[in-house]
Amino acid sequence: MINEKDSKTDFNNIESINKNSIINVWDNAEAIAEEFYYGIGFDFEDHENALEKYIEAYYLGSPTAPFKIGRIYMDDNCVKSDNDLAIKYFKLGIERSDDRCLVPLGSLYVDTNIEKCIELFSDYLKSDGIKTKLHHSDVDVEINVSTIFHTIFLHKKENSHDDIMDKDFLDIYNLLTPYKSYIINNITHDIEYLNKGEDDSLIEIYENRLGYLIKE
Repeated sequence: MINEKDSKTDFNNIESINKNSIINVWDNAEAIAEEFYYGIGFDFEDHENALEKYIEAYYLGSPTAPFKIGRIYMDDNCVKSDNDLAIKYFKLGIERSDDRCLVPLGSLYVDTNIEKCIELFSDYLKSDGIKTKLHHSDVDVEINVSTIFHTIFLHKKENSHDDIMDKDFLDIYNLLTPYKSYIINNITHDIEYLNKGEDDSLIEIYENRLGYLIKE
């Protein structure tokens, strides 16, 4: 697992970098991180080195690197997950005005601090520019509204075997109303993808949720 403590980057000397050599001082580190993460120019994806460079970009001041670091620590199969570090970086991303961090951070709180989860989801759905971004087919926003929808269904009462929404999330569901068409489209694509892998149990869950949206 890579983090600030065992990173090879000398963060104490970052200020000595010539900041006039590139548009933003973090651009080079973040560009290299993207190449590692997606395997651009390589025969394989290297998420550990990607994380190293994203952390460097964060310390150089990147406003988008905290979100990417948080996602890696949250659910990357190639790096040991660490929810505490994911929470830390999502919070840092919010401090740098990256509203993409609100949703994954909220989902990490869903089982431990439901009030905070609701607050973060609400802040995201009420934030400026969401509808504009969706109008311009912003993939991150489409994923985030769908993530919120799935999360409020995943949060079930103890001993409940039904795929139902907790009443605490009804206000959040109402805030999702303007985005239903995007969520329906996202779930439809998920079902098509799952059909290729023949995951019948998950297909049934998604079809039930799709039916819940359509009948509304």
